[in-house]
Amino acid sequence: MWVLHFLPDAFLAFVVNMVLIVGIVSTVLTCFLLKYLIRFVPAFAPHIRIAQIVSVIVLLSGVYFKGGYSTEMLWREKVREVEARLEEAKKESAKVNTVVETKVVTQTKVIKEKADELIKYVDREVIKEVDNCKIPAEVLEVHNEAARMNKAIEQQRKGAK
Repeated sequence: MWVLHFLPDAFLAFVVNMVLIVGIVSTVLTCFLLKYLIRFVPAFAPHIRIAQIVSVIVLLSGVYFKGGYSTEMLWREKVREVEARLEEAKKESAKVNTVVETKVVTQTKVIKEKADELIKYVDREVIKEVDNCKIPAEVLEVHNEAARMNKAIEQQRKGAK
């Protein structure tokens, strides 16, 4: 049945409908009207049973193919719907990824700016206090906070990779 995917849908519908129509017409002719036609052409009388069997087989084949074709078209439609939803989800995912990426870049930038400010502050205060050899507790606290910020930045970098 995988070969049917290569044939156009219109061609398949045409073939299936033609088999069904031929089956219906031949069954009606052989089962109901042929009795009246045999009076005019008696040579067909010995072959009437074979014609009836073949016409019923063609009719049943047409019904079977029509059901299979209808089911195939339903599945193809469902596949199209799922593919459309998948494309929608991809677009939505791209938007969400952009927002998340922007937030991460902004947070990293803010952390880096705070760390740079703290380092500059420590450098200014330490240079002033070097002459006195006295480092106030506030400077040590700010320095430790800057060190903690650097650890946070490194953890984010490791998590992003």
